[in-house]
Amino acid sequence: MTLNVEETTWEPSDVVGVPKVQPWKYVVVYGRVVTFGLLQIAAVYGLYLAVTCAYWKTLIFNNIIQLMAAIGISAGNHRLWSHRAYKAKWPLQIILMIFTSMTYQFSIINWVRDHRLHHKYTDTDADPYNASRGLFFSHIGWLLVRKHPDVKKYGKNIDMIDIYGNPVLRFQKKSAELGNSTLNVSTWFIDLSAIIGLAYDLRTAPPNVIKSRKERTGDGTDLWGYNKTQ
Repeated sequence: MTLNVEETTWEPSDVVGVPKVQPWKYVVVYGRVVTFGLLQIAAVYGLYLAVTCAYWKTLIFNNIIQLMAAIGISAGNHRLWSHRAYKAKWPLQIILMIFTSMTYQFSIINWVRDHRLHHKYTDTDADPYNASRGLFFSHIGWLLVRKHPDVKKYGKNIDMIDIYGNPVLRFQKKSAELGNSTLNVSTWFIDLSAIIGLAYDLRTAPPNVIKSRKERTGDGTDLWGYNKTQ
């Protein structure tokens, strides 16, 4: 059984009219700076434990998890979904989705959009990880600042119909959004059942109904970031 995703043609194109590198004031996302900083500190501490006192079983487990995550990004996000180098049946797609979810690299849909944008507008301001801005920016810095306006502008030109039509990827993105189903086991179960064909005709409250109810009886807080999605 294969997922019925509409075939599309996506090829890198020229970048005529797209600015190379223009002066741009970075808007730092301090929450990410703190998060990534803590991750680096944790990695160094983990390396210290690995060479001093970690059990061999822990090291083996760590390497297995690392390999799974690497396969998720390389075989899943990159080769399968971004470049469509091969086709995968839904069980493999689910496995790759789980693997890549271990990497803390946001949703697969966002990853694919940014990577296709990178290839279409390489080394311009429309490239999310524009190498013209230096080694640090192209590898980690771009994650610590708001996207350049050209990334958002030209991102609308990227053909994503095959990705948006993929139920596995929609499920992963939905589950990645705090306040939706990340902490809701029942929603996880229902959505996964729908992917494998055991549940159907799923229904949710329309956004306008949710907004109307929120304005009528809410206290004005936006705990789950609903307003940011509008």
